[in-house]
Amino acid sequence: MTMAPMKTFCCFSINCEVMNMLQRFAKRNWYVDLKKYEKTLISLSERCLKDEEGNVLVTLCPAPLFDPMQGDPQRDLNHDIYTSLDDQAFLIPLKERIHVVLQCEYDKEVIPLFHRHYEEKMLGKKRELRFNTLKTIYLLLLGFLLLGISYITKLASSSGFVGEFLSVAASFSMWESVDAFILERRSIRNEMLELYRLAFCEITFEPKQKDRASL
Repeated sequence: MTMAPMKTFCCFSINCEVMNMLQRFAKRNWYVDLKKYEKTLISLSERCLKDEEGNVLVTLCPAPLFDPMQGDPQRDLNHDIYTSLDDQAFLIPLKERIHVVLQCEYDKEVIPLFHRHYEEKMLGKKRELRFNTLKTIYLLLLGFLLLGISYITKLASSSGFVGEFLSVAASFSMWESVDAFILERRSIRNEMLELYRLAFCEITFEPKQKDRASL
């Protein structure tokens, strides 16, 4: 009577072991294939086209050049320009400088509007950085306060539930302050570096061949 369950259990164990072996084999071979594929990839720096000074060329063909929904004095460039530039700049390493080439006729208002857009975004990131600093300080102070209340509660009360709860809340608050200071602040600083690079990039105008022929 006991042989059948034993055989079933042994067959189940063997099947599990075989499945684990197949999974390990597939994972190992998939990892090897992935590594081989990664070795064939060209780095982002080598993919980029560069000018004579070594700056990465980003060519944009704005149409229209200005946002048709905005007029003076709130005139601004077509937001598709900023969107396309942000998408392309995201793939370019931060160590590389950017040279933006606009395939349109020269307009003296373009460069000031371009710089104003990214300067305003930088000011917004600076506000985020200040808020991050205040958030870190408040969370840290809250953690120390809860930790002190937890210690006093444990001494004054025979029941340790409230003290343990406050201790957990204090630990969570202090951990959130560390997370805000290290991870969130690093993310904001990386975004600010990207904005600085775009705000001070070189901008030139290069009309398309068709436009030159019409002139």
